[in-house]
Amino acid sequence: MGKRKGFEYQPPSGPSERRKSIEFQTDFKVERNLEGSAAPAVFGLIFVAAGSFPFLVSLGLIHVKASSVHCPMFVLGSVGLAFISAGLMVFFQGIGFGRFVRFMGVLGLITILAFLTPFAWLALSAPHVDLFPRILIGFFVGVIGIAIVVGSIKTIFFGVMPDGTSYKPISNRTDDYPPG
Repeated sequence: MGKRKGFEYQPPSGPSERRKSIEFQTDFKVERNLEGSAAPAVFGLIFVAAGSFPFLVSLGLIHVKASSVHCPMFVLGSVGLAFISAGLMVFFQGIGFGRFVRFMGVLGLITILAFLTPFAWLALSAPHVDLFPRILIGFFVGVIGIAIVVGSIKTIFFGVMPDGTSYKPISNRTDDYPPG
């Protein structure tokens, strides 16, 4: 492209420059923070209640006909545990415990492992499953499971950085020398 004659760059003018001189009223809150409100807490308790039934069936505390359960009891229990732990995460977020990152990381790890258990059962030992679906499900469990477990372990042991991004650095060096 050719250079235009008589063209000189001028910084943009408009609302961004005028923003400094405009004062806004800040006595009202536009954003609504759901942490510490009742809605997530109630929603979490509904998930806990939904997961309690299959979990109690798997423990043998609620009796059902054996012909109505189409998987091993540990798979049924892991589905219930996934709902219970996910519900507890939402409940604790609702009552204001979301700031305890390591505690929420442990609950997240339990949720993911419990969620992946039925898929691992399908990939490894479920009857009447062909080879190709077993390979696909096994790949899903392996890759997704390892990535989430590693991320959860990093969150549990190293926490979250002050800017909200994941994982504090392992090094505690305070000097300003470049590495090497």
